[in-house]
Amino acid sequence: TGTGFLGAMWDLGAGDIAEVPILDKAGNPTYRKDFVDELGPDGKPVMAQYAWPPHPVKVQVEVLRTERKRLGDLRYVSPNPYDVFPQPAQRWEDVRWLLYRQYVPRDELVDVLGNDARNLSPDVNEDTFVRISRDPYGDHTRSDGAADELVRVITFFEIPTLKHLRGRTVGLANGRILFNFRELPGQMLPFRPVYDLPVPWSLWGESSVRQALDPQRNLNAAESDRWVNRRLMGRPALLTAKGSLQRGIERVSDIHGRILEFDPTKGPPPNILQGVALPGTYNDDPARLQMVIESLTGVYGPNKGSNAGMQSGRQASVIESLSQQKWTVTIGSLVKAIKHSGKLALRLWREWGPPEKTIAVYGPIGSQRDVMTFLRNEIPDDIEVHIDVSSMMPFNSEL
Repeated sequence: TGTGFLGAMWDLGAGDIAEVPILDKAGNPTYRKDFVDELGPDGKPVMAQYAWPPHPVKVQVEVLRTERKRLGDLRYVSPNPYDVFPQPAQRWEDVRWLLYRQYVPRDELVDVLGNDARNLSPDVNEDTFVRISRDPYGDHTRSDGAADELVRVITFFEIPTLKHLRGRTVGLANGRILFNFRELPGQMLPFRPVYDLPVPWSLWGESSVRQALDPQRNLNAAESDRWVNRRLMGRPALLTAKGSLQRGIERVSDIHGRILEFDPTKGPPPNILQGVALPGTYNDDPARLQMVIESLTGVYGPNKGSNAGMQSGRQASVIESLSQQKWTVTIGSLVKAIKHSGKLALRLWREWGPPEKTIAVYGPIGSQRDVMTFLRNEIPDDIEVHIDVSSMMPFNSEL
């Protein structure tokens, strides 16, 4: 398509299930009264002195009320470009809202949204349209071996406006509103496009291999013609008068001694049709088309691990630099998308992530440099992300 998307989201269905305090309407933890054993200095329960049978002394305490919930986790995503529907605009900076289409297992929606999702009817079954699991490392089949029943969920994201100061997030499924949040996670759209070749004043880019489509079609047609002509030459047609073959039409064999009888009164003897002589350039067409495709896409011999025909290292380096020139715009667009995703990821962690997390910091050569404690309340509102392109994407295309 020439346009991909990269972003970050807070996935409520990800992460482990945790015990969290139950809050009241004001957001304060709630407690319940309970009786527990009173412990003595030695750590053992204190027994009642004049009770029979003997039993420990109970004291009333307040216990924090908790419940098991999914807190979610941060997830980097690269959605299918055919599932992202942004507001029609000339530039991505002018896009104020977008729609994102997903197919989510119904059981997962029930775990995250509760009773609101129990009445949803599945739109499709995973077996009906795709065999590749959404998670390449997971198995989305139930214990009974059946495939997941998937519900089509369309999520609407809108950046902050005068009417909605913190943005808006709305989910729709089965033709009704599933949830409506008066805020946009991270105050940023969840995705940013990655262009292969940007088109001026267009929201969509162009693929760098688009120019190679016509030569590729011609190459496919040339290869098909070669197969057809080879079959025709190997089994040429037989021209004869109607009814002259006494045994009916038989396939002409190249085995000597085969007797083919015909009736001389019905016309001349059968003769094999000779094919039209093909020009000498016919066999050279596939190689010529292959060279055209390589020059348009930048996929030359050195990129494919072959140096056939190279006379010097300078020739190989020149061809390599031609390929890298085609990457310049794509890498620049990818850097912007990664910066957007990193900035959004920190904002999402600031809103929903655990207050404290231990992280490992790695140096430019991949060796561990430091271990530090990451505190979400230290992330400022105007957080920025910077990327060193040379360390993230080396100029060596093989790496």
